[in-house]
Amino acid sequence: MKKYLVDFFKVLCASFYSCNFYRAIVARDSPYTFGRTLVYPTVINIICLMILCAGYMVYMGNTSAPQPGRHYSQADIGGKNKDEPFIAVMSFLDLLPVITITHGEVSITEPEPYTLYDEISEPGKKTPILIIDTTGTITSLDDNPALILITKDDIITKAKTDAQASTYKVSHIFSHDVVLDHDYYVGKLTMIRQFVLWSIPFIVLPFMVLYTMVIWLFMLLVVAVIGKLCVLMFSIALSFEELMRLAMIASIPSQLFVIINKDGGYFFDIPHNHAVYFLLLGGFFVFAIVANRGKQV
Repeated sequence: MKKYLVDFFKVLCASFYSCNFYRAIVARDSPYTFGRTLVYPTVINIICLMILCAGYMVYMGNTSAPQPGRHYSQADIGGKNKDEPFIAVMSFLDLLPVITITHGEVSITEPEPYTLYDEISEPGKKTPILIIDTTGTITSLDDNPALILITKDDIITKAKTDAQASTYKVSHIFSHDVVLDHDYYVGKLTMIRQFVLWSIPFIVLPFMVLYTMVIWLFMLLVVAVIGKLCVLMFSIALSFEELMRLAMIASIPSQLFVIINKDGGYFFDIPHNHAVYFLLLGGFFVFAIVANRGKQV
């Protein structure tokens, strides 16, 4: 294990400065096969994503689950709860009346239409955000600023930027009788919080590793194609497979940049980070090709 770690850190360091190392990658009897050179940036990519996912897990673990029996209001948003997404959602849900769904039909005990106003994004304005009307007085969101309308049988929604409304049957969403009250919302939000927390290492991380590797390999293919055109112009004897190996090792500095970059979820806020990433990738790839300029056709 120690041998592999030493080799790994040697490659990381040599990728920054060593012309001899870049020549050794494409030497006739080089131990750095395509598979081996693929391992180094892959490990770095996994480490990057593990750090990112660990940060999300810590954040999610520090969020507070809504408590049964405690009713929340918009006053609970902000201050020490400013980074509490579940408290923010619960403060909205607790403004709703108790909704009873029986055989796919909605009923409430409060006077109707029951209107909930947006007092956060537009304080002081009486802009409706949700309307509950099971009497049939309001049947659509046409010419209505509200974003959600709950009728006796349907839930109608629309986006602020889209006038087209979508209609969902209550019976399709709730297949059995249910009472939507504080305890129901608390239970569902607690379940969602636990699912999100544990899906990060077991679902999100593997998906992100696969997704980023596909994107990264495609980007290296493009870089290698550009490199092939360059080496043909300058009569440097590097095959496409050798250029791919060089590109994989030359990408290590740019991947380490992702780890330290704050926009990647880490340590420093570096401006124009995408431009810096591609400059590092392109710069070290050119360095790798120049290191092999003596390999003539």
